[in-house]
Amino acid sequence: MLWSLFENPAYFLLMIPAVLIALVVHEVSHGYVAYLCGDNTAKAYGRLTLNPLKHLDPFGAFMMMLTGFGYAKPVPVNYRNLRKPRRDIALVSLAGPLSNLLLALIACVLYFVILLVYASSAEVRAETVAAGLRWLPSPAVMYEQAGLMSLLFMGEAPTLLAAFMEFLALFASVNVGLAVFNLIPLPPLDGSKILGSLLPPQTAARYLRIEYYTRFVFLGIVLVSWLSPTLSDILFWPLEFLRSGILNLYQSLMLLLF
Repeated sequence: MLWSLFENPAYFLLMIPAVLIALVVHEVSHGYVAYLCGDNTAKAYGRLTLNPLKHLDPFGAFMMMLTGFGYAKPVPVNYRNLRKPRRDIALVSLAGPLSNLLLALIACVLYFVILLVYASSAEVRAETVAAGLRWLPSPAVMYEQAGLMSLLFMGEAPTLLAAFMEFLALFASVNVGLAVFNLIPLPPLDGSKILGSLLPPQTAARYLRIEYYTRFVFLGIVLVSWLSPTLSDILFWPLEFLRSGILNLYQSLMLLLF
């Protein structure tokens, strides 16, 4: 992702707000669900805010820009304040990834609504939907298909609207990527807390203590991604496969709706 700063600055500029919005909503969702479950720690620390500076983890944000997968500064949660700790820990942990999947779905709906509104005929509308289905899951190739919008809209769509659609496609991909990555069961990611809530307390405590070591794993991933984009693609292939699968599922739903 970060290589796009040099290869295509416009893509990079669209990436920044997509990442910021995805990370902020992810963390606010954690804090808000914790508040609903009885813990006001996040509220007391000012983390129920949309101010991105309150939520950004520099390393996690850099990882997101470099690889397309990353994380934000964890929202503080006092599990002793939760009404039903084992259940509520899982709910609080799921809130972040689910909020990102919802944002991605909303972006897909907006994307296809705009496509259909600006399609100039029934024939173009059908071609537009088909092209949109191919285009949306791979935002990295958006700029390799620079003529797509002008061909589909036949000059009817404003330039800013076409740019907004490019942002929606990227935004959907970023949010699904954030959700998929955070569901990995490695501390401090959300998946580890969900798994920990299902394990016996003593086992969960030992399992979550590996967080100290997993931070070095993430550092290694960033270094590999920085030094070799090819190795990064191989390393993240399983996550990319899941992201594409979820986006394809969304697109199939859009096809049924539209």
